[in-house]
Amino acid sequence: MLGFDGFQVPPELRSLAREFDIGGIVLFKRNVESPEQVAELAFESSRLCASVPAWVAVDQEGGRVARLRRPFTEWPPMAALGRSGNEALAARFAKAMGP
Repeated sequence: MLGFDGFQVPPELRSLAREFDIGGIVLFKRNVESPEQVAELAFESSRLCASVPAWVAVDQEGGRVARLRRPFTEWPPMAALGRSGNEALAARFAKAMGP
């Protein structure tokens, strides 16, 4: 997994992906401009690898660690969800957040 600066895949990352067939990339706040831009960046990033689509991840845990803020869905801290003790609610969150 590799990270990078900016809103577009830099040429250096493209070179690394061609040479080493990386497993994926991780997006941080420095990579997020708008929902449309993130969708395009994720699509472009997934196509960097030759053998299989690259994994595209976001450092997004909810609460303080939220790289995707409005207009994206804002999630509460997962610690608060855990403290609730509500397993059905946790299952609903998992379904909503997961692929």
